[in-house]
Amino acid sequence: MLRMIVVAAAICVAGYLAFRGPSHEIRNAPLTDIGELTKNADRFDGTSVTVKGAVVDATGIYGRGEYRVRQLGDGAEIMVVTDTGVPPVNSVVAVHGVVKQALVFRNRQYAILIEDDRAVAPYQ
Repeated sequence: MLRMIVVAAAICVAGYLAFRGPSHEIRNAPLTDIGELTKNADRFDGTSVTVKGAVVDATGIYGRGEYRVRQLGDGAEIMVVTDTGVPPVNSVVAVHGVVKQALVFRNRQYAILIEDDRAVAPYQ
């Protein structure tokens, strides 16, 4: 009997964590321009930001993966790394995370965003 109660409690906690929705932080965070992030990856390195755009590509395995977010309007893109599964391609997302300068090559900087939280449109 105790085992059944523990299993039921674990299922309830997992369900809450999976379906709790985006945090208050992502719903009210100011958006950072993706083009600005990619042009100045060194300046944003280690900074927490929130970006919004359309998912244009995604690759995942065993709940981890990466996806690219294209900013609506100017088409700037950033790669997002996640350990909570990837969102559907063509969905619109708001992503909160930490910027990392991934590569500098011939005066061109590349940044990635390590995802902390995500909201898929429609936002709540």
